[in-house]
Amino acid sequence: MAKRKTVEIENLSNATPEYLTDELGAIRAQISALEKRKDLLSEALKGRARLLGEYIFKGEVFTSEIVEMSRSSLDSEAIRQEMDTDWIDAHTKVTSYQQINTKAYK
Repeated sequence: MAKRKTVEIENLSNATPEYLTDELGAIRAQISALEKRKDLLSEALKGRARLLGEYIFKGEVFTSEIVEMSRSSLDSEAIRQEMDTDWIDAHTKVTSYQQINTKAYK
């Protein structure tokens, strides 16, 4: 039987909104920096793949495979030009949600 990992979840029941705001902002800043590094590493790996003509790489901990993918999406601008407003309104799904915006003080 596989051993289960235990994950500790921080108790935030007494956290102030100010603390939660600062923690959320800090995490988002870290994620942004990590996303930039991820993009840089991804582009570097793709460049090495093009140079080497290889697309599978094995590190000490992870393996990477570069694969060609495709996706399709609807051209919403073309739909707006082709269909009338009533048709668009009848086929538009609106979802409500809450968004939290955070920014650092300057």
